[in-house]
Amino acid sequence: IRNFVCHGNHDPLDAWRSEIPFPQNTFRFGETVVSSELRPGDPDSPLVYGFSYPTREVRENIGPEFQKVFQPGRVSIGLLHANVGADTGHESYAPCTLEDLSRVGIKYWALGHVHTRQEFNFPGGVAVYPGNIQGRHINESGPRGVYLVTITEDGSIERSFRPVDLIRWDEIYVDIADLDDSQSIESLAAAISEKIEAALAGADGRHLVYRVSLTGRGPLHTVVNGSEFSETQITRLNGEYMNRRPFAYCDRVTAATRKEINREDYSGREDFYGDLLRFFDQARSGGKIIEDLQSDLTLFYGHSRLGRYLSDRLPEDNALASLLDEAESLCLDLLVPEDEDEN
Repeated sequence: IRNFVCHGNHDPLDAWRSEIPFPQNTFRFGETVVSSELRPGDPDSPLVYGFSYPTREVRENIGPEFQKVFQPGRVSIGLLHANVGADTGHESYAPCTLEDLSRVGIKYWALGHVHTRQEFNFPGGVAVYPGNIQGRHINESGPRGVYLVTITEDGSIERSFRPVDLIRWDEIYVDIADLDDSQSIESLAAAISEKIEAALAGADGRHLVYRVSLTGRGPLHTVVNGSEFSETQITRLNGEYMNRRPFAYCDRVTAATRKEINREDYSGREDFYGDLLRFFDQARSGGKIIEDLQSDLTLFYGHSRLGRYLSDRLPEDNALASLLDEAESLCLDLLVPEDEDEN
């Protein structure tokens, strides 16, 4: 099976030495765009086009260079490490648009650089980021793997994702307000275990590395924010789940809980408290408030230095809902004194 390698910003050509041997069935692309036959010597063989970064930073669009050497009439596959479509979550290396790729004539583009799986369709073809083959940290959760691609006789492209990762990362959220017994540590422990079991069941037989995030309001707020609570829970959970196969390893337990406040009483008031909570309710239902929030978050995620400390995509769904819950709790904590009489 022939292998085709294009070097990107993490492994540019000037960071490698010629004495490092590659297997004989490997074709390494150089700093100029060229093509290589998938089956050497076969005039009907598909052509694989590619390009390697000569140095760490390539800031120009490489699409026109592919267009110069493209040979029509044969099945074509393109390998390119690039930021397609100005993804704000990643450095703008070899930036190009989907239109740039479609203009070349290559029908299947195998893309590198973005670690999260993405697919782009254009007339007559497709461009795919398979993502990385193993999540490296908590912000790279979910299945990680490769694509199996078949180009049929009529030129249509069939593709399927194949997970190859060994370990899955997950963030487990437990709301202390939802516990069966809001004052019982045993009830909290049972809720955490239930979420871990669900995460393991959804990990396709992979091992699990997870973090537990405690949220919400309730009587256990003081307990879970105690100095020894987090370490005690990590020890308990790893003692229970690390000897299983697949195992589940707890990396961290954090508490973002709040003191107990009767939200229903405050949300029904005709004052600033009520207006504020109704605003959050409206935000959770979507619409312009969410659009404005995501627009503001884009400034952080697209920042060249700040973005590297954030996840590889903007918060959405559960992650966005969690941000809204956290913002609401912060507002109430700042506004409501400990001894406020809600009536």
